[in-house]
Amino acid sequence: MIGLFQNRGKGNVDALFWKRVAKLVKHVIPTYTGKEMQYIVLLSILLVIRTMMSIWLADVNGKIVKAIVNKSFS
Repeated sequence: MIGLFQNRGKGNVDALFWKRVAKLVKHVIPTYTGKEMQYIVLLSILLVIRTMMSIWLADVNGKIVKAIVNKSFS
């Protein structure tokens, strides 16, 4: 097992890496219409929604802080 990682730097993304990822994906997602794929799609959608909400909340908080600093409470 130690010989497997010798002479390699950190974070190598080469053909062997993509080959291993493809093999892993075949086991994790057996079909595109299966339950696993539906979970991945649902989680991806929720992640995008959460990111959009976080950006919106940061914008609102920034406006509130700016109004407080400028003493513009309207």
